[in-house]
Amino acid sequence: MKYQILLLGFLSVLWSNCSNQKMEDQMDAHAHEVDDHLEMAEEEVILTNVQIKNIGLTYDKIKSRSIRSTVELTGRIELPPSGKAVVGSALEGKIEEVYVAAGQKVVKGQRLFALQNLDIIDWQQQLSEQKAALVYLEKDLARQQELAQQQLAPKKNYEAAQSKFSQTVARIKALDKKLEDIGIRSDTLRYTSRFYVTAPQAGIIQHLLVSTGEYVTRATPLADILNNKNLHLHLLAFGEQIGKLEEGQLLNFYVQSRPDRILQAKIFWINEMVDTEDNSYDVHAEIVGDVSLLSPGEFVEARVIDQERLVNTLPSEAITSDKGLYYIFAVEGADESSIHFSKVQVNRGVSDLGYVEILPIDDIPDGSDIAVEGAFFIMAQSKKGEEGTGHHH
Repeated sequence: MKYQILLLGFLSVLWSNCSNQKMEDQMDAHAHEVDDHLEMAEEEVILTNVQIKNIGLTYDKIKSRSIRSTVELTGRIELPPSGKAVVGSALEGKIEEVYVAAGQKVVKGQRLFALQNLDIIDWQQQLSEQKAALVYLEKDLARQQELAQQQLAPKKNYEAAQSKFSQTVARIKALDKKLEDIGIRSDTLRYTSRFYVTAPQAGIIQHLLVSTGEYVTRATPLADILNNKNLHLHLLAFGEQIGKLEEGQLLNFYVQSRPDRILQAKIFWINEMVDTEDNSYDVHAEIVGDVSLLSPGEFVEARVIDQERLVNTLPSEAITSDKGLYYIFAVEGADESSIHFSKVQVNRGVSDLGYVEILPIDDIPDGSDIAVEGAFFIMAQSKKGEEGTGHHH
C-alpha cells in the first residue's frame, strides 16, 4: 500500500511537469504570432474617413509615360587662350595716333595705332644702298667667274667676289624682313619714320592700354582683343551625372543675369579625370548661335536634354522619404470607417514635368491606388506608429 501511494505521487508530479511545459510552448507560439503581427502592422497605416477628408487625400495609379531625363549643371562662360590676343608692337617707338576705342569691333589687319621710329629711315637708306651695291657685285661675280675659268685670274678673286655677293644678299633680306614686320614694303620705299600696328585677329577691343604720346617697347602691351566666336561653356558635373553625359549631346542654358534668354550648346569634350578637391568632372560645350551678348566669366545654369523613353511613373507628391529611403503608400483594403495603406519601399528614377520614374523594390499589385496628395501625412502617421505599437489610427 505504501509503495502504491509513492507511485501515485511520482506520476502526479510527472504529469504536472508535462502540463507546464506544454503551456509554456503554447505561450511561446502565441508570443511569436504577436511579434509577427506587430512586424506586419509596422508596414500598414490606417486612416479614418474623417482624416482622409481633412487632408484632401487624392489617388493615382502607376502609369507608363514618355519622360525626358535631365541633368542640371552649373558653370561659367569661358574664353580659351586662342580667343584672346594681346596687341604689341614689333618695334619700339612713340605713339602718334590711336585709331580705336575700348569696346570697338575690329577686323583682322585693321590699323589700331600709328607709331614713329627714326631708325626706320636708316633701314630704308641702308636697303637702297645694299640693292645698288648688289647690282655691281652681281656683274663683278660673273666677270671673276669667267676669268677664273679661263685661268686669267686667281681663283681666290672669284671666291672673294662670291662671298661679297652672298653677304650683300643676306643684308638685303634682313632689312626687308625688318621693314615687312612693321608693314613697310621694300618695293615701295617712301622714306618714312611712321609705321602701323594692326589687329592680329578679329574681335572686340577689351582694354586699351596706351595713349597718344607714350613711348612703348616691344614688350609693352597696347591692347587686348577678344574674339567671342571662341566662347564656350565650362561646366561641372558631379557623381552619377557623368554617366549620363556624352559628347554631341545638346543642352539648354541661360546666363544668370538674363534667365529669360534660353540658348543652346553642344558638348564637345568631357574630362573623365575627377578633380579630387571637389569630386567634379569638367564638361566643355560649344555655344550654338549668336554669342554677341555673352561675356567671359558669366555664370550659367544648364540642363542636358536626354531622349524620351517610356517608364512607369507617379506624381512626385506620391513619393515620401524617411532616413534616406523612398516610400509610397498603396491602398490595401477598406472598411466602412477607414482605409488601410501598405507602405512600399521604392527607388526613384528620372523625373520631368512633375512626374518621377518608379522602381519598386517590393511587388505592387497592378492597378493599385497610390496616395498622392496627403502622402506625407500618411508617412507622419506611419512614423508615429513605429514609435508606439506599430498600428496607428
